[in-house]
Order: sequence, then structure tokens, then C-alpha cells
Amino acid sequence: MPIVTISRGSYTKGREVAEKLGQKMGYNVISREVLLSTSKEYNIPEIKLKKALHDAPSVLERFSYGKEKYLAFIRANILEHMVQDNTIYHGLAGHAFVQGVGHELDIRIRASIEDRIQRYREYIKKEEGKDISEEDARYWLRKDDEERHKWSIHVTGIDPCDPSHYDVIYNASKFSVDDIVDSIAHFLNLPYMQATPESQKRIEQLMKAAQVKAAIVYDLPKADVTVKDDVAYINFKADLTDEGKIVSLAKEKASTIEGIKEVNVYVSPYSTD
Repeated sequence: MPIVTISRGSYTKGREVAEKLGQKMGYNVISREVLLSTSKEYNIPEIKLKKALHDAPSVLERFSYGKEKYLAFIRANILEHMVQDNTIYHGLAGHAFVQGVGHELDIRIRASIEDRIQRYREYIKKEEGKDISEEDARYWLRKDDEERHKWSIHVTGIDPCDPSHYDVIYNASKFSVDDIVDSIAHFLNLPYMQATPESQKRIEQLMKAAQVKAAIVYDLPKADVTVKDDVAYINFKADLTDEGKIVSLAKEKASTIEGIKEVNVYVSPYSTD
């Protein structure tokens, strides 16, 4: 069965689409709630992970290698869910983690700013019991869009507004949630959208690479990690006088990941130019 990523802005009905699709297809639906399990699994304060996902890129840089550390933990946790198949992830960056797997369906949900303003004003009225002006709502939504855009480019290198990253884009101002759900469900039932042994192996290797990266990120935040046929390949730059110690540490930590059969570490010297 396929996996689905739904990229969405705030108040675009993306969450409703994800939840109704999950009910219709019997899929597991995950979002930023994965932060809770990430926080527990990697012993990171949940508030820091929330800041890593919500705040502007400048906030991440206040932490030593903040971008690398928090992205490593989030990627590992999301892929641990997605590898189980029959999963819908909605929120920031999901499509960036599974591109090229083969049985993923990457969706973008958009809506007109007028509809989003109305939904946001209704939400504030219901939750906080106060009225917010159209002008203030527009300002907040524009600011949120800008922060999401900056965050995605800074952390994943992918522009969330670039249509080339998605298989299908829906306008929730034109189509109802039920119609969008029915349309996605149709695609998910197509024979060529089903997982194959090859595509399942690809996502499993991505997950293991993410787990290795999370295991070594505190010691080697800039390391590049790939996994092929359950063999981990770790590449990074370091002072060669510490090469033996660093290689030993990387192999020790990477070897703790379930399913990793071998660890190869490659160290390049820092450039003296």
C-alpha cells in the first residue's frame, strides 16, 4: 500500500483532508504529534523540537548545529512511521524525506487567502471568544506563510510552493474535502501506486540512514550518511590527527542501529585554502 504526504498551509483544510482520508482508507495519520515520540525516544525537550519546527530559521541557529540535530531526529521519527506503510503524514517537510521512494503520493492542499481568513477568524471566535479583524487575520496568515516558506528552504532546501515537488495539487476553495478525499483514494487504489519489494527496500534504507544520522549527530553534526543493502556509509571532514578516535566513535554508535550489518567511515581533511 502507498504512503501519502500532504503539504499544506494553515487553515487550508489540509488537516481535514488527511483525517478523512485516513478514516476512508484505514491509514495511520501522523503530523507534528510525532514530536512527542521523538522527544521521548531521543531524550530531547519537546519545546525545543516545537521551536525547531515552528520558529524562523534564525532560532535554529542559536543552538549549536541546531538545524542538523533537530532535523535528524524529526526525519528519523517520521520515516520510522512511514516505513510501516499505509501512512499519511501532513505538515511541514514530509515530502522532502521520501522523494523517489516509488510508492509515495505527494499532495499539496491550497486555498484562497479569503477562505483562509474566514476560517481563521471563525477559529479565533470559537476558541478565544473574541473577534479579529480581517486585516489582522490577513497579516497573521501572511506571516505564517512566510515563516513556513523560510523554514522549509532553510532546513530541507525545498521550496514548499514549487509545484514540481508534488504529484497532485488541490484547491480546497474550489473542491470540497470529500471530493478531494475521494480523488486521492482513487489514486491510492491504482496498481502502480502499491509498494513493491524494491520501493519498500528504498524507504527502509532511508529510515536506517536517518537513524544512523540521529545516532551520531551530536558528535558529527555535519556528517553525510547513506545506507545501501544495510551497509552504512558515513562521510565527514575532520582533523586527521583525531581520525582514529572519530572513526571508532562513529562505527560504535552507528552499529547500534537495528539492521545495520556494516559501517564504513570515510574522513576527509579540512581544506587549508
